Amino acid sequence: MPISVRTILFAALVAVGLPSLYGQQDCEGNSNFPTIVAPAQGEVIPASGLFTASVTFNTVLTASSLVELELQTDQGATIIDVTSLFLPAGQSDFAGQSAASANLDAVALGLVPGPQSLLFRLDVDGVGGPSVRVASFTWNGGAAAPCDETAGAALSTCFLDVSDATRLCYAGTGSACAPSDPTVAAAENQLRSSVSSACTDSEVQSLGFGLLMTANALSDRLVEVCTGNAATLAARMFGGPHAEVLNSGVGDSCLDAAYAESASFLDVAFNLQRDCALDSACNPATVAASIDTEASQSGAAIETACGGAGFLEFLVGLPAANALARARTQSECMTSASHGDTSPLSLRCAPGGLPGVTVVKTQPTGLTPFDPGVPTQVMLDEAVWGTKCGDGSPYAFWVQLPPAGSSPANVVSHMQGGGVCVLQFQCEGVSPSLFEALGDGFNANGILSDDPVESDFANWTKIFLPYCTQDVFTGGGVLQDFGTITVERYGAVNARAALRVLRNIVAGQLNDTTVEGYRPDLMQVVHSGSSAGGFGVMFNLHHLIDEERWVNTTSVNDAALGLDSGSAFGIATLGGIAQANWATRLTQPPYCLASSCVVGPTLNASHSERLLGTPTQQLLILSNQVDNVQINTTGWPDTASFVNEARARYCDSDTLPGVRFFLDAIPSSFHTYLTGNSSYFTFDIAGTTVADWVEQSVSDPSNLPNLTEEGTLTTAYPGVLPFGCP
Repeated sequence: MPISVRTILFAALVAVGLPSLYGQQDCEGNSNFPTIVAPAQGEVIPASGLFTASVTFNTVLTASSLVELELQTDQGATIIDVTSLFLPAGQSDFAGQSAASANLDAVALGLVPGPQSLLFRLDVDGVGGPSVRVASFTWNGGAAAPCDETAGAALSTCFLDVSDATRLCYAGTGSACAPSDPTVAAAENQLRSSVSSACTDSEVQSLGFGLLMTANALSDRLVEVCTGNAATLAARMFGGPHAEVLNSGVGDSCLDAAYAESASFLDVAFNLQRDCALDSACNPATVAASIDTEASQSGAAIETACGGAGFLEFLVGLPAANALARARTQSECMTSASHGDTSPLSLRCAPGGLPGVTVVKTQPTGLTPFDPGVPTQVMLDEAVWGTKCGDGSPYAFWVQLPPAGSSPANVVSHMQGGGVCVLQFQCEGVSPSLFEALGDGFNANGILSDDPVESDFANWTKIFLPYCTQDVFTGGGVLQDFGTITVERYGAVNARAALRVLRNIVAGQLNDTTVEGYRPDLMQVVHSGSSAGGFGVMFNLHHLIDEERWVNTTSVNDAALGLDSGSAFGIATLGGIAQANWATRLTQPPYCLASSCVVGPTLNASHSERLLGTPTQQLLILSNQVDNVQINTTGWPDTASFVNEARARYCDSDTLPGVRFFLDAIPSSFHTYLTGNSSYFTFDIAGTTVADWVEQSVSDPSNLPNLTEEGTLTTAYPGVLPFGCP
């Protein structure tokens, strides 16, 4: 299998040294930063192999300036030093020059047809790490590159350009690039141009991209993949899309290096996989081993740049190895997006791909799995997905595709409730049925109802996520051993694997039935959960938006206010114990990693800073103010204390952007609305039912109000105070 051009490029950059690679940050906004004018990114040079290469130094060089220009190809790992060809006649250096060009002959230079790169290094004063620029182009020796080969190469080039621009934007301004950023716009335009020149509608369809997909739709998909993956890296490495950690001023160089190295590794892994997809004789095991090696080297580079193994984890909750494992998953998604047929690879992120997934049954039994409207229980293989329930049994969940004629891209999900055990005596008292998932049926009530009278989501795709780990869906994948009982804490691992499988199922459906095929930015998702599942919604909100890139996600937390009583059984105390034993820092939002982030109002405020990326990107908090389940499980001395805290914290939070409240005032205790037989579509505040309110978050999100009720609680429970805000 040919070595990927990005592998060579990666090796070349490593050879320059980490100060060189990450030293580009010092050049932000500096007019000395070098530029490659020609060949343009993605350009196809003539069959003759004759082309002009031009570079600008953007300053006048001196005899001390160091300039290196190399041509690199992925065919045989050829690296050709062409610096001398750019020197002015009669000169041995670039003194007095602000630009240079050369007429090059690919044939005479010994290039082999295929993807090429022009690598340009410049050290203006000859004493610092050089700045690096790369232009990727293609010389085919007269042969036109196939559509899928061109699409993959164009995506690689776009991602490298956009990820680099994204890193520089965050480093320079603390935020993402503006939509009009010239580098990003140029990369998108070049990707579209490359695909349109190499692909026809019929070829796109014949290659397996989608039964109805057009070349333009493929371009749109790849542009989202290009820019979206850069955004995912930024959210992961900088502390959310709002760069909460980066903007704190602590560890900037570590975060910058981790982002750059992750982007480089992602691209290398992607190219190794796409080379394999284009080669029927490829050995997937060899590819996997090569990616393992690259990951190890990248991990070491990040740790070196960060000054040790634990600093990146301290900053954003992820050790380098975990960060690169997530980048590897991104590379699989990129491969499946840019190739209709990814065999012989078996990717965990591919339309219709279900490796390690077993259909258990339907509800009722005897129906055809995944038929429209048929709840289907599937079980995940731990060896493939790393999932398991609290007792070590396999994790299973339910998927129901919508009726014929309804879009699979509309998804409502629900995380099941079921308490929590933190301490030994608590876990010993849990029913064994709450530590397994295969016995859970599909709950077709409330928000998951198939009846349009009850739910506007009746004709949506549905996923029901059972709760079997007693860790409120936060566990990062560890075994907690109490001596008398052991509990596998895999709650977040299970939920996120299930959502990835749902992605594959929905993507396969969309590729078969729509022109656009699967695009995460076109998904409309309502992600809900009740009680323990409400906590799960809070702790996994960022995963849906940043990692899956379901940017149009509305999160609905039912009956999990997370109010801290300050007692030994309060949220803050128990949450701190849980964080120390469940590996939750691996799953928490990177912008809220402290143990205090288990407290609802604290987490609400942190989420608010990053919400409203789209109008429906909101967090809905729903609860009755009198809820004995919440009161009794989190150490509250009486009802009045809980109600007063709920009201006070609401008044602190009622203007948080993207956060909306529905606080009922039913005098008798009431716990959870979303999947009750009638509470979802009959319980109301001032005539607006829970269903009306949740459904407005999708249909009219900009006008969604806070709904809170004073009720009769001040008389029903002596000591309850009126709301201190309107």
